[in-house]
Amino acid sequence: MNHLNKKDFVIIGSKDESFDEPYQYTQIRNPIRIFFKNKLAVTSLIILLIIIAIVIFGPLFNNYQYDKEDLYAHNFKPSLEHWFGTDTVGRDIFIRVCLGGRISLLVGVVVATINLIIGIIYGGICAYYGGIVDDIIMRIVEIILCVPNLIIILLIYMILIPSITGLIIAMSLTGWCTVTRIVRAQLLQLKEQDYILAAHALGATSARIISKHLIGNLINTAIVVISLEIPSVMLNEATLSYLGFGVQPPDLSWGLVANQSQFAFIFYPYQTFIPVTFIAITIICFNFIGEGLQNVFDPTFLN
Repeated sequence: MNHLNKKDFVIIGSKDESFDEPYQYTQIRNPIRIFFKNKLAVTSLIILLIIIAIVIFGPLFNNYQYDKEDLYAHNFKPSLEHWFGTDTVGRDIFIRVCLGGRISLLVGVVVATINLIIGIIYGGICAYYGGIVDDIIMRIVEIILCVPNLIIILLIYMILIPSITGLIIAMSLTGWCTVTRIVRAQLLQLKEQDYILAAHALGATSARIISKHLIGNLINTAIVVISLEIPSVMLNEATLSYLGFGVQPPDLSWGLVANQSQFAFIFYPYQTFIPVTFIAITIICFNFIGEGLQNVFDPTFLN
């Protein structure tokens, strides 16, 4: 029998001789196309990028210091000189909003990432082993979730040294519970797949199955979870800072900027509205982006 090669076959109905490229094109481009079809998510992404650019590069275009007081320039309204106006002691609000936004976004991203990592680890252990291990961890999660999150964070934060690091630790000790429940539910579905049974049959260790086969297939879920977890963390941080229990001076956050301007709210409401508006817009943008990513990674939207 003569040896057959690629030249002996003719592709009918297509000029492209590659079978891999169309498949890869579909798998890579479809999620991007689905996301950009969601105008609300795309608009939110653009607005969020603008806000991030403002808080990072804004101080480069302004010569004022965030903590420099000028009693001769107190309570100035927004103008070309002071873009967001000044507060009751003459500090430039634009600079304070920019620097406060950096810490608010940093706390949101760091705490959400820590929560995701802890949630994936505990969720993977619960889903894989089940039984008494699952019961113990999930009962602990349920007990923690029964108590209002802010109360637990406040109690832990009062024990620790008041600082950004202490706030991150306090918020991370409780925030992983919700993520664990989401991850566990997803992994319980993956656990029943045939490739998990095949991995067992081939002698794969539990650590390898959890890390490579279970957690390795959670990338899509992790992206969605972290996009929805960041605004939740930012809202908690802003609430605590506004109440005076979060970020402490000389550090700044959007919640603290709003807190320090609340006494002038009746006569100069813009001093409070500006940081609160940045908080609200950022949280809304993250939520819409998270919803857009949910559609992207939903298999029913990929066909």
